[in-house]
Amino acid sequence: VNAVTESVIGTECTTVKKIPVTKNVTVELGKNGLLVKWDEADFADGYKVFKKEIGTTNWVVVGSSETTQYLDTRVSTGKTYSYKVATLGDGGIYEAENSEASNEIIFVALPVINSAVAYGDKITISWKKIVGAELYDVYKYNAEDEEWELVDTVDVNTYDDYDVIGGETYGYSVVAIACDETSLFDEEGVWVKYLSAPTGLVAENSYDGVALSWNAVAGADEYVVYHKVGSGTYKEIASFDATQTTYVHTGATAGQDNYYNVYARGGLTYSEASEVSIRYLSAPVIASVAVSNRNSIL
Repeated sequence: VNAVTESVIGTECTTVKKIPVTKNVTVELGKNGLLVKWDEADFADGYKVFKKEIGTTNWVVVGSSETTQYLDTRVSTGKTYSYKVATLGDGGIYEAENSEASNEIIFVALPVINSAVAYGDKITISWKKIVGAELYDVYKYNAEDEEWELVDTVDVNTYDDYDVIGGETYGYSVVAIACDETSLFDEEGVWVKYLSAPTGLVAENSYDGVALSWNAVAGADEYVVYHKVGSGTYKEIASFDATQTTYVHTGATAGQDNYYNVYARGGLTYSEASEVSIRYLSAPVIASVAVSNRNSIL
């Protein structure tokens, strides 16, 4: 029997405190691992946590805790685990053999969306592939019903959403599936605004340079203009508030084909580019004016 013994000064008596076996050990999915919980034990100075992968025979120490829970992050998707918790007392005395085992649980890691890009006619989301996952459920937030809806089940770690409208913001969340079990669901999700490409883009020669104009884009915070000459490389030449839908490029190259891309931007989201080109013809410059007098013959 494992016990802690305390001598009582001035007497021949001893007090023996039996360190109780940990009760009600449970395990559940956590965001980054498996969360083990148990009831507090009297006289305990701490706890030591043991794990066994189902299909093996050995219990191994995975960590210790001074509270009544422990997050085990060293787990693999598709594997099944059970846990025991030993009670620590004075001098490191602990009870493990008689500890109650937890329920068995299959771990499935939570996919983390690491990219959400609105471009062209779609929003593309992608996430880190979960080793051991067989499928992924993709959820999209329905703003009208105020709930998450399953929109697709895929066997790759990317998803293209073509059901988007310019100026609207969309939320996405992904659940991994392994051995008919699912990961946790991330209620926060990842949100991205979809912006349509500017329409009606026109380039015209003007006295000051190339005059650009386009139609306003719903949801845009600003516009960004890129320029190149001939087969050169596009470079950003201007960005400004979305209340402005015209721009005059005074640095256009005369006698050359000048190309322009105009993007709508909202936060970190860019629309697809609208493109236009024009051969810039600079206005003639009058070098001199000659005045002459002509005698009239009466």
